Amino acid sequence: MYSPNNSAVSKVLEGAQGKKAQGREVKVVAYPLHKLEYTINSAGCNILYVGECDSSCERLVLKAARKPILTISERKDVGIVRFVEISSRVRFSINKEDTDRAGLKISSHVLDLAVDVDNE
Repeated sequence: MYSPNNSAVSKVLEGAQGKKAQGREVKVVAYPLHKLEYTINSAGCNILYVGECDSSCERLVLKAARKPILTISERKDVGIVRFVEISSRVRFSINKEDTDRAGLKISSHVLDLAVDVDNE
């Protein structure tokens, strides 16, 4: 996880630490930007969340997009899952092209919950 401003989403993700998801323990690790590249190249990285990603981390997120890593962002132009605020509520959109590029499959139930599925 990279979140330069300690956003509300970061705090929720940190709350998932140690919980189980499909029988696997969730491990949430906050990394400084200079360690993200190593993390992305690590076989243990399945999900990469970046908060309000600036141009310096955008390059690394785009690199992760070519690997089977679910990238999540608070920007509308970066990541497979993109958090957006609509009427004071946090919702999400899915970038289908980035999903396909990463070789990932998103459940049809999750796609139904998305406010937008962008095929770019």
